[in-house]
Order: sequence, then C-alpha cells, then structure tokens
Amino acid sequence: MAQQIHRSFRDQQVRSLLQSYVDKEVELRYILDILKIGRSRFFALLKDYRRNPSQFSIAYKRKQKTRTLSPEIEKNILYQLGWEKRLMENPDIPIHSYNYSYIRDLLWQ
Repeated sequence: MAQQIHRSFRDQQVRSLLQSYVDKEVELRYILDILKIGRSRFFALLKDYRRNPSQFSIAYKRKQKTRTLSPEIEKNILYQLGWEKRLMENPDIPIHSYNYSYIRDLLWQ
C-alpha cells in the first residue's frame, strides 16, 4: 500500500488531479497509480474536494495528543517509583543494587 499521501504530495497537486478527474481529463486508474491509493481513499478525498474545492487540504490533523499518559496513571507510576526509591535508600534493608528477589520476598511476607 502507499505511504501517507500528505507526505508525498502537496495540496495543490492533489487538487489538480482531482479537478482533472472531475473534468474527465484523466482516468481514475492513472490517478490511483500516481497517488498510490485505493479507490475508497480516492473517493473519500473526492467527496471532501467537492464540498469545498478552495479549502481542500490533505494535511493530517490529530484528534488528540500522542504519547501521553492519563494523570491518574502518571500519579500511580510516580508513587510506585517513590516507594521503590525509599526501599533502596533505607539503611535497614540490605540492597546494594536493585534486587527484585528481595522485594518479591518482602511482598510475599
């Protein structure tokens, strides 16, 4: 399948191809080969183009931020890391390096 269309073409290039298709100057199969997209994606683009040709854009718009954690998950992670840090800094616990088996045994008890 194709790469992301907004990385391969500019808005004006795609507008020109869509207008050529609407004017019946270019056949569908040639446009699909040039854009390297399938029929369903092409007709979705064409539908958007026909709604408002002058404002048509293939720019990708994110709906939400990427790579973020919800505040409660981040709070829980920080709590767990703080708990483990206190274990490692406690002079009464014989941990010279991070010791999963000691923590496992501690939790088991």
